[in-house]
Amino acid sequence: MKDYLNDTEERNLMIIITAMYGLLDDFFKFVSKQGQGNFKRGRSFIINGINELINNVGEKSIEKMKKKAKYCNISMMDEERLKILSKKKVAKQKAAYEESKEYFDLVELTMDMNCKNCNKHCKDCDLYKHFSENKIIAFDENTNIGHCKYAYKKE
Repeated sequence: MKDYLNDTEERNLMIIITAMYGLLDDFFKFVSKQGQGNFKRGRSFIINGINELINNVGEKSIEKMKKKAKYCNISMMDEERLKILSKKKVAKQKAAYEESKEYFDLVELTMDMNCKNCNKHCKDCDLYKHFSENKIIAFDENTNIGHCKYAYKKE
């Protein structure tokens, strides 16, 4: 028997189960008296399981789960909605790139002039700080030659 929640998936499942427990009261109005009894018994089993888990895992794990639960939003969507959201995300990324295309061209030229065959340590480079702050993606790690992730070999 484990005495901790060791990863995000386990904490997420615990948050989902706890949220499900809270939703059952809202669901009672849609079912018959017999159905309500079944849901109430099921709710009792869920709370017993949650309490057992809380008693078994350490306080640190419970605190992490509570902290994460504050920022969780549990929702359900169908495949069509998920596809639409995915397409919107891609479109926003493309639009953001197009808006910043001139900046990225300038970054590319700057890297060509300063980062090609560079052996400086990143602490000694003003460009490194700027690139990192602006989340510029470094070249492939296989081409990295110095102490800086933006340095690369001339091809």
